[in-house]
Amino acid sequence: QQDYITGSKVTLADIFAYPEIYQCADNCCRLVDFTPYPNVVAWIERMKQVTRTQLADNNAHSESLNMFLLFYF
Repeated sequence: QQDYITGSKVTLADIFAYPEIYQCADNCCRLVDFTPYPNVVAWIERMKQVTRTQLADNNAHSESLNMFLLFYF
């Protein structure tokens, strides 16, 4: 098992997937019940804890990432 979509570090895959998946969760629009998917629930919780600094430090695409973060985090 891995902590993030592509491995042990947050990548652009996680960053772009998070707002789309989060908005479907119970704590937002309640469109999808993720309780049958404990790995998704755990990933959402991990992503909630990720800070802007951690994202910038862990990603090779920092320019694209910084633009994205201005809108979503």
